[in-house]
Amino acid sequence: MKAFRVLVAACAAFLAAACYPVTTTSPVGTSVGFSTDPALAGLWRAEMAQSNDEVVYFHFLPMDNGSFKVVIVSGGEKLNGEWSVVRVQAASLGDHHFFNAEMVFNNGKRESDPSRGTVPLLYRFGSDGRVTLFLVSEDKAKEAIQTGAVAGAIEPGDFGDVTLTAEPDDLDKFFASDDGAALFSEKFATLTKVSQ
Repeated sequence: MKAFRVLVAACAAFLAAACYPVTTTSPVGTSVGFSTDPALAGLWRAEMAQSNDEVVYFHFLPMDNGSFKVVIVSGGEKLNGEWSVVRVQAASLGDHHFFNAEMVFNNGKRESDPSRGTVPLLYRFGSDGRVTLFLVSEDKAKEAIQTGAVAGAIEPGDFGDVTLTAEPDDLDKFFASDDGAALFSEKFATLTKVSQ
């Protein structure tokens, strides 16, 4: 995956490697509203799809405005002690559950480019209580834009960023469908709740 600015370096915030993940100009779920899914609140240990040797924790803190502040702390040999804060809005469209993520602080420094839009993720609860997060596949997003399934912009070059620019109602209708949800095929992380 032309990397998701993997939450702080390989995983703790949106720190890019080659190119930014697929973004949207409107958060997914705008037409139905956002809520702090109570099942997400608390501390989770993350297994990152792109990194096997790091310890990463996500702490979901519900805010009064229907969003979460997610404090992400990473450890291990490469990322010891790095941290970020991400603002997450959660929404459900039919049977599909989504995050819209925006970096607030990256290792203690305020995000310098808030105009990038939001990074959409799909999340699913497993029967074991774990949560798996998926990013939009860049290739599938490009194909959906090129076939007219959803409005968007593709920057030139192999590492050009992809942005979904559909109006909020159209974007939500698209992602409420199984075809739209199928774009989320890039596994990002699996979260396991830390007992409290």
